[in-house]
Amino acid sequence: MDLTDRRQAVALASNGLDQVEPNSSALTVDGALHPATRLAVTGDESRQRWAQLPALASVAPIGGPRPGAQVLVVASASGGAPVPLMTAQRYGQGRSVAFAGEASWRWRMLRPATDQSYETIWRQVARWITAGAGTRVEIAPMTPTVPGVTERISVTVRDDDFAPVANAEVSLALTAPDGQSRSLTPALSSPQDGRYAVAARFDQPGVYRLEATAARAGVRIGTASRQVLVGGADLEMSQPRLNDAVLRRLAVETKGHYLPADRAGELPALLRESQVDAGEPEQRDLWQNGWSFLALVALLGAEWLLRRRAGLA
Repeated sequence: MDLTDRRQAVALASNGLDQVEPNSSALTVDGALHPATRLAVTGDESRQRWAQLPALASVAPIGGPRPGAQVLVVASASGGAPVPLMTAQRYGQGRSVAFAGEASWRWRMLRPATDQSYETIWRQVARWITAGAGTRVEIAPMTPTVPGVTERISVTVRDDDFAPVANAEVSLALTAPDGQSRSLTPALSSPQDGRYAVAARFDQPGVYRLEATAARAGVRIGTASRQVLVGGADLEMSQPRLNDAVLRRLAVETKGHYLPADRAGELPALLRESQVDAGEPEQRDLWQNGWSFLALVALLGAEWLLRRRAGLA
């Protein structure tokens, strides 16, 4: 939050706060969708549950949100103007939440015992703010779609204060689905982020296992592991981008034409040129074919033999 007296407009998920008790809570449009503050399946139900919460003792005027922050819940100030009550923002590798209210215990003590809103709110906030907490050594996600591709493996190394480490010794063990293992040595690719990278080829379909170890001056910093599935999805579904080379090759092999989007106006003329005058279609009766007659005779003869053998003829 920007700790000044500056104010910014806040878009509410309700009709406003001009007719409610001061310091009452209301969801914003972002808060109705955010996993930390959503209390029901639909946005309307979640807004209603927030509106039923008792008013807080007070709300600190902490100013407007910084760029990139999301105001999830607002409270009614004097005159009904909304002020930020709960704001969330991603910061670096972590997440932050600011709560400007006082005496949130009222959401528990002044509600029926069956109302679990207080527990749900703080449980969800705790889960969201701690989700995805990084470790000192991390292997970045990757998606090798088909066997035979070469992918870049990235390993990020941080120290005890989670500052990037640019002078680490990083080793990587890559185990294939058949159990064969090979050692790789990632090189420093981004000193500012403490990122090390190495290229590896994934030849077999199945699950590969990656295990990274980082050390500095002989002292181990940490380890990380990740599993990667190769060949688990169609290339066409995982990479839907336009592939001009394949389309042009298909056009050549099928004696057709490939037209990019900016030449789509030429399509009607090409269709007219491709039409072949084959004349009137000739209709022939199936019985005029000698092979059809012979097949019919053979089937009738086979039926007669089977019926005679079974004593039915």
